[in-house]
Amino acid sequence: MSAVDHDSAAVVGAADGPGAKAAGRPKLVFAVVSIGLFMASIDQTIVATALPAIERDLRAPINWSGWTISIYALGQVIAMPMAGKISDMYGRKKVYMIAAAVFTLSSLACGFARSMPLLLLPRFIQALGGGAFMPSATGIVADHFGRERDRAVGMITSILPVGGMIGPVIGGVFVSYWSWRGIFLVNVPIGILLVALTARFIPASATRPATRIDLPGICILTALIVTAMFGSRRGRSSDGASPYRLPAAHDRRVRFRCRGPADDGGHAAAPGVRLAGDCGGPDRLRDGPVGARSQQRQPAAGP
Repeated sequence: MSAVDHDSAAVVGAADGPGAKAAGRPKLVFAVVSIGLFMASIDQTIVATALPAIERDLRAPINWSGWTISIYALGQVIAMPMAGKISDMYGRKKVYMIAAAVFTLSSLACGFARSMPLLLLPRFIQALGGGAFMPSATGIVADHFGRERDRAVGMITSILPVGGMIGPVIGGVFVSYWSWRGIFLVNVPIGILLVALTARFIPASATRPATRIDLPGICILTALIVTAMFGSRRGRSSDGASPYRLPAAHDRRVRFRCRGPADDGGHAAAPGVRLAGDCGGPDRLRDGPVGARSQQRQPAAGP
């Protein structure tokens, strides 16, 4: 067989592939990749309305339940640059399918979590799958829209804010009529359908020669983000005061008793101490030396 016949057979074999039917239907390709992006963007904010239910069910403090949102953002930031590089090396269709499978399996694990650590770990893995959707989906759309790729890429990226806006609404519906676990378990049938549609209708893309992935740079980026997140959440000094507040802004509430109109029985207040009385009068604030005015003590009335 000549080289020309071999190339012709290769072209015919590629045309008969499972994704060849969608090669001339870019709108179908756009619809399939939009499902993954929409699902990942919704999961960014769908947990927000479920935080009280998660905190109550898993018996976790509010600072740990809030990490279900923060760790998702962290995983997406880590996954995006790596997924873009890997999709160029091994094909965008493969990366998109793997991302959908990872997202689906981790959503299933999140739905059956029995403690906060068992929720945060699969939530982080879910974020890695969700972050891998964006670069692979953008490449798939750019490959199939030709001259209209700019318009198509702009439309595909507009899905992210839409999903972020309706995420809390959908989360509230699930929490009200089902359970907070439903916001994760609903991704399982959608993810299975997405994998099947991708395998059937998304054509395989060309690959590029293998190049080195900047793993040290990814590790440095991860370390910087993690330390910044922990610093913002644990930014308190040893005495429990926030380091971002000036000392003059600290004030405490102490109680005093009014013994009568002729006897100022209120306890003396230190500078910057708010006095909260129980005799029905309004609170008084004695400013310190740095305050705008110092309140003078009134002399007692004569008999």
